[in-house]
Amino acid sequence: MIGIDKIALHTRDFKPLDLTDLSVWGVNANRKQGSTGELPTWKDSKGHEIKANGFHHNTDLFNLTIDYKGCNIQFNPSKIKHEYNLLSAGTELKETMSTIETEINKVCGLDFKNMSLCRFDLARNESMDFPISMYFGGLRLLRGKRSESRNEPEGFYIGNRTHQSIFYNKETGLRYSLGNSNFITPPNFMRGECRYLKSLSVKRYANGIRNINDLFELSPSDLDSAYRNYFNRVIFVRSKLGEQLKIDWNDEIQLFQSLKKDMPKGYFSYWLQLNSINNLMEQFGSIQSIKDFISSAELGESRSAVFRNLKKLEQLLALKGQLDKQRNVVTDASLLQEIKQRFVA
Repeated sequence: MIGIDKIALHTRDFKPLDLTDLSVWGVNANRKQGSTGELPTWKDSKGHEIKANGFHHNTDLFNLTIDYKGCNIQFNPSKIKHEYNLLSAGTELKETMSTIETEINKVCGLDFKNMSLCRFDLARNESMDFPISMYFGGLRLLRGKRSESRNEPEGFYIGNRTHQSIFYNKETGLRYSLGNSNFITPPNFMRGECRYLKSLSVKRYANGIRNINDLFELSPSDLDSAYRNYFNRVIFVRSKLGEQLKIDWNDEIQLFQSLKKDMPKGYFSYWLQLNSINNLMEQFGSIQSIKDFISSAELGESRSAVFRNLKKLEQLLALKGQLDKQRNVVTDASLLQEIKQRFVA
C-alpha cells in the first residue's frame, strides 16, 4: 500500500495564544555575530509583546515553528498510528488530522485545513529478496538529469531542491530512532519514498493538491497513482528498465525460441548483445551515461538511428533483468528490475 509519510504546512495568517508561557514555547532570541539591531517584536492573542527571532512548540504529534517566514507545521500522520505501517487516504487519515488540529489550536490560532501544503511525502514498504545493501549497485544506475544521486546511510538518494526519492533500509532506521525497543519488521525491509519539497512540486506531482482540504478529496488509488507516476516518469525513466516485453520462458531453450520467433534474422546476435550488457554497464558507470553516448553528436547518427539504438538498449536491459532472474544470477540490472517490480510496476 502507498501511504503518507511527512507533511509540512505553511501560513502567514496565524496568532499564537500566549508566547510568555515557556512551558509551551521555546524561544529563539540569539543574535547573529556582529548584529546590533533589535530583535523582532511578536504579539500574541493576549496582547503580550515579546522580542525574539522566532518560537517553536514540539510535541509527539507535530513540530510547530514561527519565524520571519511565517508559521510552519510538520508531522507524520502514519507514525502517529504505527512505527512503520503507512496511513493512506480515508477516514483514519481524517481522524488523525482532526486530532492534530485540535492540539494545534490549543497553542496557536490558524486555519489548519487551508494552510499551504509545502511538503508532501509518499512511501511504500516492501520485503525484498536480498539484504538491502545488495541493491545499492542497481540503484546507482539511476542518474537523472538535473538531479543529484548519492549513497545515504543505509540507502540511496536521487533528487534536487524541489523533489527527491530515496530507497533505504527501514529496519536500520527504526533501530536508530527507537534504540533497543522490541519490534519485528519483515525481512530485508526496504522503504521507497518520493518527497515533494515545494508547494509547486506538491501540486505538480500529487494530483494538484494545495492544502489538507484538497488531500481529503483524494482516494487511496489517487495516492497510488501519484506515487507510481512520479517514479515511472521522473526516476525510473532514466534507467529504461520498465518496459514489459511479451516474452516468457523458463530456461535457455525457451529464450532462444522466443527471440527466433520475434526476430528471425537477428536473434542470435541479439542474444550475444544481451549477454554483454554488463560490460557496457561497467565501462560507462550508468544507464544514463550509455544513453548519452548513443545520443552524442560526435557519433554522427541520424535522429531515427539514435531512436532505434536507444530502443534496442531498453529492450536489452529489460531482457537482461528477466534472464538473470531465471538463471538465479544476481546483477545490478536484475536487482534494479526487482525494485521497480516491487515498488512501481
